[in-house]
Amino acid sequence: MKSTQDKEAKKASRDSTKKADHADSPISLTSTPKPQLEPPKTHCEVTCKTEKNWWDKTKPWVEMLGAFVLIVYTFYTAKMYCANRDAATAATNAANTAKDTLNISERAYVIFGTPEIDYEKKIMNIPVVNTGHVVSGQVDITLYEGTFNNDSRSHEPIPFKNLVERHRSIQSLESIAAGRLPSIFAVPLPRMDPQKVKDARQMVMVVGSISYNDGFPNTPTQHWTMCVHTVYQSIAKQTYLSICNGGVLLPKFEALPDWEKFTEPQTD
Repeated sequence: MKSTQDKEAKKASRDSTKKADHADSPISLTSTPKPQLEPPKTHCEVTCKTEKNWWDKTKPWVEMLGAFVLIVYTFYTAKMYCANRDAATAATNAANTAKDTLNISERAYVIFGTPEIDYEKKIMNIPVVNTGHVVSGQVDITLYEGTFNNDSRSHEPIPFKNLVERHRSIQSLESIAAGRLPSIFAVPLPRMDPQKVKDARQMVMVVGSISYNDGFPNTPTQHWTMCVHTVYQSIAKQTYLSICNGGVLLPKFEALPDWEKFTEPQTD
């Protein structure tokens, strides 16, 4: 009985000691760390990244499509420009052709007519006529005359060293009307011997040029040349005026020196 009471008393003493120990020891408080959670992504970050990924994939195709459209547009623009240019060129050419046709068909044509020799007056009458349809502009006429001796009665071209007389005549007219009687220009032949000419011992040559406006504004100056000389026909035993090569003989006459001294007929 006593031993049991002793045990209970010891147990109560131990319990009180523990309580006293617990009452004296301080209680330490520790803060529990909060878990480091990632902040939630905003709506803009999510949608923008999604849209950026889509644009990165689509952008090259869009750029290629834009370049293709630009090439097609440039091609058709250039094609339309060329078509418009060709149409404008065709219209201009048609207008120029119509203008040229009108000019050719209606313009003035000033030419030399058929010359004649008057042996009694010792002159050569040279007509100038406008065979066109409009009045010409200014007309400038230059005539070169030469008389050659041909004592050998040669049928070969007579050299210029046989020239015994020459002179030049220059005429200017404001205009020549179309379709009217020709203007006659008398070229003096002061050293011509009619008998020698008829016997082929002398030759007379006249070379001339005409420069004129064809009656239309802003058109180039027109030119016409002529060349005639006396030729003896042995069969008919007559002398005629025959056409010679003005393109060859005109420069030769023009090249002779001192034409200023021969602007009037030279006589003995």
